[in-house]
Amino acid sequence: MKIKSIAMIVCCAAVAGSAVAQIPADTVVEVRAPRTVMVTKSGETTTVSISGSKYDERFNYRYTVTPDSLADEGDELSFNFPFSNNKSASGKGVDEVCAFRGIYGGAVIPVDAPGAMNTSWEAGVTEVLGYSYRRGAHDINIGLGLGYRNLSIGDRTVVDKDGDALLLTAAPDDASDVSSHIESWALHVPVMYTLRLHRTFGFSIGVVANINFYTTASRKYSVDDVTYTKKFKGLHQRLLTPDVLFTVGSVGNAGVYVRWSPVTAFKRAYGPQYRTVSVGLSVAF
Repeated sequence: MKIKSIAMIVCCAAVAGSAVAQIPADTVVEVRAPRTVMVTKSGETTTVSISGSKYDERFNYRYTVTPDSLADEGDELSFNFPFSNNKSASGKGVDEVCAFRGIYGGAVIPVDAPGAMNTSWEAGVTEVLGYSYRRGAHDINIGLGLGYRNLSIGDRTVVDKDGDALLLTAAPDDASDVSSHIESWALHVPVMYTLRLHRTFGFSIGVVANINFYTTASRKYSVDDVTYTKKFKGLHQRLLTPDVLFTVGSVGNAGVYVRWSPVTAFKRAYGPQYRTVSVGLSVAF
């Protein structure tokens, strides 16, 4: 009787094992060449985290397994900075929506400009919101950003107005602490192409349309311990100006950019005529 019982148990185990082996595997996700894979367990919950790959460094995946649900509802995409989310994939192409990508800042160098204009500075966000399509090592993206420029004027020169025209004129001879600035705000609409040459290293090149919605000029100087300040609004800046933008470095991390602004900021006869070249740093470009 004992031998028969043992034989019956072995047969049942074999049948059960065969049945389990015949259950088809359910592929949850396939990640090519991940950067890291981490398996953690907390109580009854096991979590598998996969981060980045040489094909998509910004893609993070997390899968959670629990005894009750087998984690059907624990399957999720996680977000990282810059905030991004893969929306869909078709073949090898990936659509992506990003926010706050490409925070930049750098020096603005006047070219073909009056001698009194100094090297100044700019800062902004290349893409407050953007959309990109990636296929292999190639990206095409379009976005909406925001930028600020502060152009300083030296050589004892200040801004003034003659009717509707903004002029650069000499400060009074007895003036001290002379300073003058032209400040502008613009919406950026970048259309960029990015190529990854090796892992994350690569470059971006494209055109940025600037919608210049607010420009002011100001001056300040002192005479006999009396300070005089004045701010000019309602200037006749060009509503739309293009930039050519080139960035090289670690894609999705940081790079060095060069921006060429070939169109003068003011309409002819309504302000000083100048072009600029900017050089600076773009974080998570």
